[in-house]
Amino acid sequence: MKNHEGRVHEYTAFFEANEHGGYTVTVPALPGLVTEGKGLEHARRTAKDAVRCYIEGLKKAKKPVPVEGEVAQLRLGRCAPNTPAPARHAEKGAQGPTTDRVLPPSSD
Repeated sequence: MKNHEGRVHEYTAFFEANEHGGYTVTVPALPGLVTEGKGLEHARRTAKDAVRCYIEGLKKAKKPVPVEGEVAQLRLGRCAPNTPAPARHAEKGAQGPTTDRVLPPSSD
């Protein structure tokens, strides 16, 4: 997102399907920023507008605009008791009836 000073602000946004059939969007680098849209495209537009307004508000209040650090994406899964994880997700030495596992991003 380009501002009037020519700087580009880029942030990671998370789009999560919600119970209303739309998407809820959060931007972790901008605490408290939550918006939603009826579909992905609408959610993307409302998120861009929300980020713009958030940054404008920070500037008016003479507060620093956050710079997003490195972001990693991991998919976490949980196996039911006594159910072996698929071979590609199994961790060596995992013990106990239920084990959290870090799953690689889906290549679907």
